[in-house]
Amino acid sequence: MDLVEGCKIFISVAEGGSVTDGASIAGIAQPVASRRLTALEAELGGKLFDRHGRGVSLTPFGNELLAPARRLVRLAEEMLIDASRALLSPVTLGLPASCFPLDLARLAAKSISSGINVEPVLLSPERRAGALSERQIRAAVLAVPASEARWQVPLGVAGKHVANRIPASGLRMSDLRGSRSNSGLASYSGSRVLVLPEDDVPHVRGILLRAGDRGGVLPNQISIANSDAVAAALAMTENHLLLCGKSEAKKFELDWAPLRDPELIRGYKIAATSGADVEIFHELTDEIANCLGYEND
Repeated sequence: MDLVEGCKIFISVAEGGSVTDGASIAGIAQPVASRRLTALEAELGGKLFDRHGRGVSLTPFGNELLAPARRLVRLAEEMLIDASRALLSPVTLGLPASCFPLDLARLAAKSISSGINVEPVLLSPERRAGALSERQIRAAVLAVPASEARWQVPLGVAGKHVANRIPASGLRMSDLRGSRSNSGLASYSGSRVLVLPEDDVPHVRGILLRAGDRGGVLPNQISIANSDAVAAALAMTENHLLLCGKSEAKKFELDWAPLRDPELIRGYKIAATSGADVEIFHELTDEIANCLGYEND
């Protein structure tokens, strides 16, 4: 039987003084109220009411159980309220701090229309992983090697005049060492490669540093930027190169060219504190991909 519904009619009959009045208070038919009371008494193992004439009175057994019945009904109602609040609470999703506001707005709008209510939380790669591990957020897009990735974003270099100075085949790190016979590449001799905080991860930073070492690039020519804005500003105003994805270069209004040596990939996958939370993001795959700069060529 439904114990909560049985307790509700038990309380209503006790307050109304008769099964008929109790059914009216509960908003159900009198025969239904009678069946529920009978089932509740069978479940509890004793009579709750003495029936006399058209009314009823509590038995000693019923009098003992009235307060617990009220507590049970109150707890059930509180649980339903808590469930409603939980359904309305946002699903926090850790995303790269480099995501552009318009892409985030489109993600949030699609989530609202899908009834999901995703709340983006912008964090560095390390902090996204830590916040998910500590359950400070419910899900996160994690930075991973390309072999583990759901989304892959090829990285290249962006700058003021990259289109005119770097061949379409791309840039080698060795092109930044000393003077080159190619007049375009010569202008980048000694230039710095600015690495965004989002790429300050071993599977990107480590590969880049090793390639630079092989190519004879000085250690100070590869540097981790403090922020995306500062790095983009240096690429706009000075002869430096910004390591980024093609879509980021477009948004910063910079020319972009691929890297030939090394070939670098930003890899991403989604993880959550529960499998059910992973499932809810299936409808938002395209919007998440746009936030990450993924281009499905």
